[in-house]
Amino acid sequence: WEERHKVMAHFAAQQAAAGADVGVVVGSQHIDGVAEYLNQDFDESLLATPTGRDGNDPVEWEKRAAVGAFLTTTRIFPPWCALPNEQEMTQDQLDLVKRFYPKYRNAFVGRLA
Repeated sequence: WEERHKVMAHFAAQQAAAGADVGVVVGSQHIDGVAEYLNQDFDESLLATPTGRDGNDPVEWEKRAAVGAFLTTTRIFPPWCALPNEQEMTQDQLDLVKRFYPKYRNAFVGRLA
């Protein structure tokens, strides 16, 4: 979780510096981890999305699709923090995202409407 906490802290710090009044950490179990990295230098290489490590595991890609839909809907972080762009995914990965993403996007839009 260390890498993910560093990335979340990076974007939270950017939003705070831009004057945002609200910050969101998805999952209360991450708050301490994100807080630990808020005032530390950030390694930009962590923003590279390692698509290969997740292979074609449907559970992992459903999670990525859900988080990507949440990020897109709420605009709290760039969606590519969870989902790479289409050119960086294999066809199998893209098919999984296309299967799961609409369900979560519609759910988040419906709740925020």
